[in-house]
Amino acid sequence: ADNLPSDNILSLYPNPFSSSITIVTKKEFENSTIIIFDVLGQEVKREKITSQKITIDRDNLTRGIYFYRLMQENTIIASGKLIAK
Repeated sequence: ADNLPSDNILSLYPNPFSSSITIVTKKEFENSTIIIFDVLGQEVKREKITSQKITIDRDNLTRGIYFYRLMQENTIIASGKLIAK
């Protein structure tokens, strides 16, 4: 399978974000989850995708660079970088 560029699948804004980040997917992804990792690869957040637009609160994430993966049934369907400012 080709790795599709993430911007074909989802968009995140604002990025960098301060209090929360909104994720909009281009289509409905059943049973999918977005997982956010820190630069050390530790999972710091996990949210079920329940609609085509979800908002994730920053909560206790410190300033810095994070990586996300949109997972559907153990397959990565999108990934990228986000920045907490």
